[in-house]
Amino acid sequence: MFNSPGKQSIVRIGISIAGSVIGTLSTLYIYPQDMTLHGLCMFLLTTALMFTPFLLFGSGAVAINNYNEFKTHDKRDNGFLAVIFSMYLFGSALFALVFFFGGEWFGSFFYSGKTEYNKYFGYILPLTILQAGCALIDVYLNNFTKVIIPAIFREFLLKLTLPLLIGLHVLGYISVDTVVFGLAGNYMLALALLILYTIYLRRQSFTVTFKFLNRERVKRIVNYAFFAILGAFGTQLVNYLDIVMIKAILPPLEFISVYSMHYNLANFINMPIIAVISVASPLVARYMADKDHEKISHIYISTSTIMLLLGCFLMAGILINMESIYTLMKNGDAYRSGLLVLVFLGFAKLFDMATGLNSQIIGYSSYYKVNFYTVIFLGLLNTVLNFVFIHSIGIAGAALATLIAMTLFNIFKLYFVRKKFGVWPFKIKDLYIIATTLVVAVLAFIMPAGKNPYIQILIRSTVFTTLFWAVAFYFNYSPQVTLMATNLIRRIKLIR
Repeated sequence: MFNSPGKQSIVRIGISIAGSVIGTLSTLYIYPQDMTLHGLCMFLLTTALMFTPFLLFGSGAVAINNYNEFKTHDKRDNGFLAVIFSMYLFGSALFALVFFFGGEWFGSFFYSGKTEYNKYFGYILPLTILQAGCALIDVYLNNFTKVIIPAIFREFLLKLTLPLLIGLHVLGYISVDTVVFGLAGNYMLALALLILYTIYLRRQSFTVTFKFLNRERVKRIVNYAFFAILGAFGTQLVNYLDIVMIKAILPPLEFISVYSMHYNLANFINMPIIAVISVASPLVARYMADKDHEKISHIYISTSTIMLLLGCFLMAGILINMESIYTLMKNGDAYRSGLLVLVFLGFAKLFDMATGLNSQIIGYSSYYKVNFYTVIFLGLLNTVLNFVFIHSIGIAGAALATLIAMTLFNIFKLYFVRKKFGVWPFKIKDLYIIATTLVVAVLAFIMPAGKNPYIQILIRSTVFTTLFWAVAFYFNYSPQVTLMATNLIRRIKLIR
């Protein structure tokens, strides 16, 4: 039913929206009930995510970049799944050794000022191993444009589990120990379900053989994986280092709760890029292998416009409602102090979306090492900026550091892709999208909406959504989005 890449992408965005709605409701009504516990959970999950690329040992990148080389019609794929899973298991064992012998040093970053929470540091190891396994299978299934079920198991399940666990603790039904154990249990269940789903789809791919791995092929895979490990780790330093450094510089876990709340809202803005890249990455890898620059240019421009359009809509829609959201929240004044976090991270995400598939184009080309060098520089720059700005302006400094680092990073990638491949993601319509967003957002914000925060959100969101999409469809800013919307409306009419 959802076999085409476009439909898979739409459904995955829908799943992300549903998850974000649950996350938003949880942020309003559950997480503020225990900011310390929420901060603890986010620190554990974020730290595990930051270490995931190191543990994967490059298998995630190899899963897409080298699949076509192993692909066979009988779905055995010359033991490809066994190859990438072996890389993951090796990385897990190596990470476990490093964690075991370096645990005391790592633990020094975990001091929270509340000794009862310090004992949970050890959960980072199983959480990292389980998250990495889920990520590897998710990426592997992208080769077959199977992104819906993995999104449910890997992402949506946690959206349900985390607020449920914290809510039960707030009500007094379970302990903090059970909450943290439940996080590990969530990923254990997700990994088991993903493995079962992969068996259901491609039982033959579980053939274990390494005969296809000649010396030249192994050398090429290892070389690519090495740079992928460091490049991905550098990316994680940008995406997740802020929370770890906030924890190290500002020990109280409540700061992480405030930052994470706004970070998650910024990720909501970034939501379309996850679905688009999941579907587009295998296509970019294929076009690069075929040296089809015309198709690369087309997908580069179209995805950039789609992501800019959706990103502008989401960011403006959130910002015009933030004051009402704070009013609804318990400890709203504490969370209101993090508004600049949302602004800085939102613009960082939006510019990243607007610049499109830069990293994928470079990463699946012969210039893939460039991603490694630039990402390592980006990670180091972000580390220095985080240290300086967190000390000077608090948690907003972490977001400002990310904005500066990500902007410089994407400007360089724009220049490099333009120079090496002669493609450019922007069109004049992109300026119209930005202008439309600003004008419509201001109109929606100044619209009389009363004093009730629920009514304010309803009126402003309705006015903004109606005007924004009316203009976007009328001027056909993105033909792909217009076509998808038209087809959806047609199907709804047929159902009636």
